[in-house]
Amino acid sequence: MASSLLSRPPGSTGPASGLVSEETKLQPQIQTTTHLISIPARSPATPAEQDPFAPQNSQFVVNIIHLRDSLAVWVGSAPRDVVERARRKARLARTAAAAVEPGEDEDDALDRELADAMRRAGRLEESNESEAPSQNKQPCGSLATEWAVAMSLPIQNASGPPLGSSLFRTNADVALPMSQRLAARISIPQLFLSLDLPPSLISHATAMMPAPPERTKKMMLLERGIADAIRAGMRAVEEGKAKS
Repeated sequence: MASSLLSRPPGSTGPASGLVSEETKLQPQIQTTTHLISIPARSPATPAEQDPFAPQNSQFVVNIIHLRDSLAVWVGSAPRDVVERARRKARLARTAAAAVEPGEDEDDALDRELADAMRRAGRLEESNESEAPSQNKQPCGSLATEWAVAMSLPIQNASGPPLGSSLFRTNADVALPMSQRLAARISIPQLFLSLDLPPSLISHATAMMPAPPERTKKMMLLERGIADAIRAGMRAVEEGKAKS
């Protein structure tokens, strides 16, 4: 299944658990969590897959904006250098002092790396205020390869999927059914799902030419990883509310 590394939400005193890296920012009425998930290239039983950041695996950044009764989820490929840093930290664990800046614990370092991944994907603005606006780098990510919204009613007909609509789609049309399944599975009243995925995952999957089995399996693992990230993010937000 999809795997990655979980860091404790800010202020948490319990041990880290699960397989989703996350960063949580609490702002007035707007809360965001950022997660790093890894999709294995082969069966998890393969020894090589014991390393979630192995080169043959695919890593994705999941950014979630938590609104009242609504989630906006963006998924995109993680930059290679961010993955390499996460891989080194996972291998060295708490002995990797060289990968952590002075006075910074491992959770803070991972949060910094995830923020860097979001910035490289064009999801965060550059923080250099001295730089002229004309010199700012252009975002290098995409809002979406596919973008859909699904609405799960409190009393949902078990025989049918939640209401949904494609806001932007390709011939593969994967965001709409994925958003509907996620909304129903996690009981999300309204879910906006934006997928900025590489062409190797979705460009050749059509009704007339279905995707190869291995690609279909990879998409299933990605969906499972997104679901895990959403659950982890929702838990972190609830914990933050309980402590506020």
